[in-house]
Amino acid sequence: MIKDIDYRLTPWDEKSIGLKTAEIIINKISDPGNFKETYNYVELDLINLGVEFIYTRINCDDIKLRFDVQDCGFYYAETSVEVFNNNVKKFQKNKLPKISYEIATNNDEYLIIKKIASESFNYGRFHEDINIPFSKAQIRYYNWIDDLIEQKAEIYVAKVGDTIVGFNIQKTNYSENSTVLVLAGCNTGAEIFASSLWNEIILHNKLNDINKISALISASNIGVFNLYVNFGFKIKNTFFGFHKKI
Repeated sequence: MIKDIDYRLTPWDEKSIGLKTAEIIINKISDPGNFKETYNYVELDLINLGVEFIYTRINCDDIKLRFDVQDCGFYYAETSVEVFNNNVKKFQKNKLPKISYEIATNNDEYLIIKKIASESFNYGRFHEDINIPFSKAQIRYYNWIDDLIEQKAEIYVAKVGDTIVGFNIQKTNYSENSTVLVLAGCNTGAEIFASSLWNEIILHNKLNDINKISALISASNIGVFNLYVNFGFKIKNTFFGFHKKI
């Protein structure tokens, strides 16, 4: 049964920020007038479970819901944008600085990916929350890689010679010919290869008969946003992220 307001515990985030965390999942509200009352029951459950920090994302078009969650004590933390390209089969590889693009195969490569994610990425759900120390947001990305490995996500590295300059982690639904790009980017100092990385990401998916690629990115990350636009992606949705300490 789908509830109006549900939640899931997020122990991977608890490891990073030192508080028991949960994500609030808000579905279509059957009676918008009773949002606060319904939410209060959910929060009470979470408090009884020892949860201390919660967060949710809401479609920008749902103005009333944005007001309701703030009325329940949430504060605005970040904005994210869902982008998509549904014509990957028409993609033509661009002439860009050459890199190799291959599946990550060993712990040494995973460690480099974790280092890049935690030290070179500056945007995200926790990075943009002024109430969370930036160092803890970096630890979250470091731990996130471990979770994605356990989930058996597809993990690729981009190399110049033998040096890893970037990576891509994606989840592919081959039955629907679609891919979600979970986390991708280049190391600090290797940003010149960012376009080359996306070049290879899209080509790799095209060669594997994937025609649809989507990603959720920070609206504040203008460089990456423009990168997606340059590769033919369009905006599907914008979400506002709200957080609350309980």
